[in-house]
Amino acid sequence: MQAIDKPAITAGEPPEPNAAARPADAFAPGPLAAEPRATGPVGVDNEAAVQAAAQAARVAELNLAERLAFAQKLAQAEQQLLQSEKMASIGQLAAGVAHEINNPIGFINSNLNTLRDYVSDLLRLIDAYESTPAEAAAVAEEIDLPFLREDVGSMIEESLDGIARVRRIVQDLKDFSHVDHGEWVWTDLHKNLDSTLNIVNNEVKYIADVKREFQPDMPLVHCNASQINQVFMNMLVNAAHAIRARVQAGDYKRGTITITTGVEGDDAVIGIADTGCGIAPEHLARIFDPFFTTKPVGQGTGLGLSLSYSIVRKHGGCITVKSTPGEGSRFSLCLPIKGGASPRAS
Repeated sequence: MQAIDKPAITAGEPPEPNAAARPADAFAPGPLAAEPRATGPVGVDNEAAVQAAAQAARVAELNLAERLAFAQKLAQAEQQLLQSEKMASIGQLAAGVAHEINNPIGFINSNLNTLRDYVSDLLRLIDAYESTPAEAAAVAEEIDLPFLREDVGSMIEESLDGIARVRRIVQDLKDFSHVDHGEWVWTDLHKNLDSTLNIVNNEVKYIADVKREFQPDMPLVHCNASQINQVFMNMLVNAAHAIRARVQAGDYKRGTITITTGVEGDDAVIGIADTGCGIAPEHLARIFDPFFTTKPVGQGTGLGLSLSYSIVRKHGGCITVKSTPGEGSRFSLCLPIKGGASPRAS
């Protein structure tokens, strides 16, 4: 019922003596004064209302369950797409990664063969010492003992360095390609950038120099490290491909990729700039669209930048890009240091 502050009185009729004492809604016109009346047995209308409310609640509950199920399927599909893009990226880099591993394995194998000969010579020298000093002196001169003594040490150090390189590449691949379970951890972005550079090294080292301009006191960032590595890799590979296009066009022999880090307010800012071919103005607005690519068939899925954009937005950050055709491009990533889930406009 709605209360009427000042009841209307029909013109020419005096007010009732006790009008002030009556409930205000007694003067409410028409439907406002009518109370619902049962049309059948007592309580039938109330029971029907209860049943209708219960049915509505069940429908709402069902709709909520369907929405939750759909959201879960959407999250799973996004995760599968991200993992597929990771594997596709590694697949495209497989030859380069194999080359990076093959180089140290090659010189380790060569060093071990040489060390086998050195050990044989040293054992022969020991046998000669057990015979006569003169024979030992002759063998020592024959095997060039001073050189052997120096070369053995350097070969062992070189082999250990090669093993460390292989181990680092394998660990970087493991960190990059493992199935992501959504862990958010405090992350050293400089370490992640170095790790990703190791993976894409074969794409970069023949055509570009890498300049690191890292802020010395860069704070740890709360993020999903595996996903941020994916973003770094997409940016670095794109920069290398842009430079390769200019190298193949004869513009120069080597380009430059500059990586910068810094802090702006509560955000970590990472810049990846290249001296490549740049992005045409008509393509600039579409580079984050799914499946959009200007690369030849087989060189790009068209998902790299789209997924990178999605990842950064999910972290509450943003991506900006500036590009000049024929001069190069610069991508800037802004990530909240303490993590976040409220995407900002890019």
